[in-house]
Amino acid sequence: MKSVGPNARLVEGDLERAIRELKAERDGEIEVAGPNLAHSLTELGLIDEYRIYLHPSCLVTASHISPDPDRRSAL
Repeated sequence: MKSVGPNARLVEGDLERAIRELKAERDGEIEVAGPNLAHSLTELGLIDEYRIYLHPSCLVTASHISPDPDRRSAL
Protein backbone atom coordinates (compact mmCIF):
# COMPACT_ATOMS: atom_id res chain seq x y z
CA MET A 1 0.00 0.00 0.00
CA LYS A 2 1.45 3.35 -1.04
CA SER A 3 -1.20 5.78 0.23
CA VAL A 4 -4.40 6.03 2.25
CA GLY A 5 -7.43 8.27 2.13
CA PRO A 6 -8.47 11.10 4.43
CA ASN A 7 -8.68 10.45 8.18
CA ALA A 8 -6.22 7.58 7.81
CA ARG A 9 -2.53 7.13 8.46
CA LEU A 10 -0.22 4.72 6.68
CA VAL A 11 2.04 3.08 9.25
CA GLU A 12 5.31 1.54 8.16
CA GLY A 13 7.97 0.13 10.41
CA ASP A 14 7.44 0.07 14.18
CA LEU A 15 3.70 -0.42 14.73
CA GLU A 16 3.87 -0.08 18.50
CA ARG A 17 5.73 3.23 18.35
CA ALA A 18 3.40 4.62 15.69
CA ILE A 19 0.26 3.73 17.65
CA ARG A 20 1.66 5.06 20.93
CA GLU A 21 2.46 8.37 19.16
CA LEU A 22 -1.03 8.47 17.66
CA LYS A 23 -2.64 7.86 21.06
CA ALA A 24 -0.49 10.62 22.61
CA GLU A 25 -1.44 13.10 19.86
CA ARG A 26 -5.19 12.54 20.04
CA ASP A 27 -7.85 13.00 22.67
CA GLY A 28 -10.81 10.68 22.51
CA GLU A 29 -11.23 7.36 20.81
CA ILE A 30 -9.28 5.70 18.05
CA GLU A 31 -11.20 3.02 16.21
CA VAL A 32 -9.53 -0.07 14.83
CA ALA A 33 -11.11 -2.29 12.22
CA GLY A 34 -10.08 -5.72 11.09
CA PRO A 35 -9.10 -8.81 13.03
CA ASN A 36 -5.43 -8.80 12.04
CA LEU A 37 -4.74 -5.25 13.18
CA ALA A 38 -6.81 -5.72 16.32
CA HIS A 39 -4.85 -8.87 17.12
CA SER A 40 -1.51 -7.11 16.61
CA LEU A 41 -2.53 -4.22 18.86
CA THR A 42 -3.84 -6.64 21.49
CA GLU A 43 -0.51 -8.45 21.50
CA LEU A 44 1.22 -5.07 22.08
CA GLY A 45 -1.17 -4.17 24.91
CA LEU A 46 -2.53 -1.14 23.06
CA ILE A 47 -6.27 -1.93 23.12
CA ASP A 48 -8.09 -0.16 25.96
CA GLU A 49 -11.63 -1.28 25.20
CA TYR A 50 -13.35 -3.78 22.95
CA ARG A 51 -16.70 -3.17 21.27
CA ILE A 52 -18.20 -5.98 19.29
CA TYR A 53 -20.69 -5.08 16.58
CA LEU A 54 -22.81 -7.85 15.12
CA HIS A 55 -24.75 -7.40 11.92
CA PRO A 56 -27.19 -10.29 11.75
CA SER A 57 -28.58 -11.18 8.38
CA CYS A 58 -31.18 -13.59 7.16
CA LEU A 59 -31.17 -15.35 3.82
CA VAL A 60 -34.57 -16.58 2.73
CA THR A 61 -35.54 -18.19 -0.52
CA ALA A 62 -38.97 -17.60 -1.96
CA SER A 63 -39.82 -21.27 -1.60
CA HIS A 64 -39.87 -20.81 2.16
CA ILE A 65 -42.38 -17.99 1.84
CA SER A 66 -44.82 -19.48 -0.63
CA PRO A 67 -45.14 -23.03 -1.91
CA ASP A 68 -46.88 -21.70 -5.08
CA PRO A 69 -44.25 -21.51 -7.92
CA ASP A 70 -46.14 -18.65 -9.63
CA ARG A 71 -45.98 -16.48 -6.51
CA ARG A 72 -42.29 -17.27 -5.99
CA SER A 73 -41.34 -15.68 -9.31
CA ALA A 74 -43.17 -12.51 -8.29
CA LEU A 75 -41.04 -12.19 -5.18
